[in-house]
Order: sequence, then C-alpha cells, then structure tokens
Amino acid sequence: MKKILPILAIVVLMLTACGQTTVEDTESNLTIRKDKSIVSDIREDFGQNYYDINELNAMIKTETDKYNKSHPNAISFENAVLNENSVKLIMTFGSSDDYSSFNNEKLFVGNSPDAILKGYNLDVILTDVNDATKTIAGVDIRSMTDDTIIIADYPGNIHLPSDALYISDNVTVTDKGRTIRKKDMSAGPIYIIY
Repeated sequence: MKKILPILAIVVLMLTACGQTTVEDTESNLTIRKDKSIVSDIREDFGQNYYDINELNAMIKTETDKYNKSHPNAISFENAVLNENSVKLIMTFGSSDDYSSFNNEKLFVGNSPDAILKGYNLDVILTDVNDATKTIAGVDIRSMTDDTIIIADYPGNIHLPSDALYISDNVTVTDKGRTIRKKDMSAGPIYIIY
C-alpha cells in the first residue's frame, strides 16, 4: 500500500523551504474546544517568490475534500491567508482521531477508558499544576474517567477549554493553566489532564 505524505507535512515543507523557520519563532497553535473538536492554526514564513497562495489553497482543499469523502464533515478548511511574508492556515477537525489520521501525528483527546482502548500507555507520573509536590500515577489516571486526557507530540501551544489539572514533566503551563507547550522535542509525548 502506497503511503501518501500528509498534506500538512507538505505545507510545512513548502512554507519552510525558503527560510529557516523553527518552532520557537512561530505562533502555531492547537485549540481544543469543549466538544473536543480541534482547531489547528498554523502560521509560517511563506516565500511568495517560490510559491503561490492560490496553489497552496487548491492543494489543501483537494486533500481535505478527499479525506472528507471517507470521513464526512471531519475537516473544515476555508483558506490559507497571506500576510506580508507569512501564511496563516486554519483547519478544524471533528475529533483528535481525524487530526491524527490526516496529519499522521499523535494526538488523543478523550477519557482514560478510550485512551486504553486505543492502546495509549497511561503508566506515567503526572504532577498537579497547582502543587508540584502532588503527583498521580497510572492507577489514578485510569480511575479519572470524567476528566479529559490529552496525549500529544505537538510542538506548539495547546489551548485548553478549561484549566489543566495534571501535566507530565515535559510541558510548560501558561495562561493560568489554559495553555500548554512541550518543553523538549526529544522528551516523548506530553500528557495533560483537564
């Protein structure tokens, strides 16, 4: 079976081909909504001399339409917008499964029983956001069935619909517990419970 490079990987390659854009100097974000849909807001350098915004929009629309044929209404995309030498691309995904499948990236947003069913490892130690002396482990996490857990490899900011309760040690927390960011790209997936 032929593997197709996910569209957002192509977009990132296109957008960074003419500059050395790094995670630290972008404002890319994921926003988790209350209904667990995902808004992906990508902002990258864009060299107009090399690429055309209309071609980029057409390519993304083609790929999202193709995905939506087998996953109805899973992705919403309007347009990539050029602002001086940067591009802003906003896509809405119906679920973290759609985001993961379309982008070939790890992102889970759901409860602990669903995480276990999908094969995610919950045997981790998480720290209380408000009291670093308090931690919980796998047995505690598995019993927190009413809370939402995020497991991700996303390098940018993740905005939550409510305050983070527990986090893995490879994240930083800002915005009074509403924004999470991975500290170190080599540190494995991040875990957040809110």
